[in-house]
Amino acid sequence: MHKALNWIGGKLPSTIPSGDGKTIFVVGLQTVLETLDSEAAFTFLRNRVQRLIVRVQDFYGNNVGIVFGCNCNWRQWRIDSNEHAYLRLRGGHELNVTFALWNGVAREAQIIMVEDNNVHRNEVVKEIGGGFYVRRYS
Repeated sequence: MHKALNWIGGKLPSTIPSGDGKTIFVVGLQTVLETLDSEAAFTFLRNRVQRLIVRVQDFYGNNVGIVFGCNCNWRQWRIDSNEHAYLRLRGGHELNVTFALWNGVAREAQIIMVEDNNVHRNEVVKEIGGGFYVRRYS
């Protein structure tokens, strides 16, 4: 996360730092959000992460995707009737990720919720990933 945030005002790598050359995988976002209070987490997404996404997309165009890896359970995500995505954090608050990153307008959002079909209804699910992405920030 720290290295990626330095790209906002600095130089981005000429070659994508991933094996496939098409994806930038950033870890640490959830850790940062978990340590901040609700307002500071929102501000961090709006002022730092949003700028990072725009910078990466402006520099690489549509040829590169940026993925923020989170160590959370899919149940921590909630999508409301307006298709806003909320992430429930340890501090007991929900963070409106859609509003923080896209000012509430995310019609291009592609929701990804991963389910394990082998899990029975009464079984406790320990780790299933989940999240969403937006094709292009505009």
